[in-house]
Amino acid sequence: IIRVINVTTNRVLTIVGTTFVGYNGEGRLGTETDLSTPTGTAVSPNGTLFFVDQRNFRIRSYNPITRIV
Repeated sequence: IIRVINVTTNRVLTIVGTTFVGYNGEGRLGTETDLSTPTGTAVSPNGTLFFVDQRNFRIRSYNPITRIV
């Protein structure tokens, strides 16, 4: 699960991941996407979050505007 902290409200929000470990494809909402050991993150200038889905052997991206992985 990948979470962010809103420093204005001090709320922790899940943006990517479910409570299930696995892989259920691309093109889903972040909160409906299964992951397996998400690690390492990077953010591009346009705000896209890239992360490694380690045990699924993938580099994946999350669009904060559409909220799609």
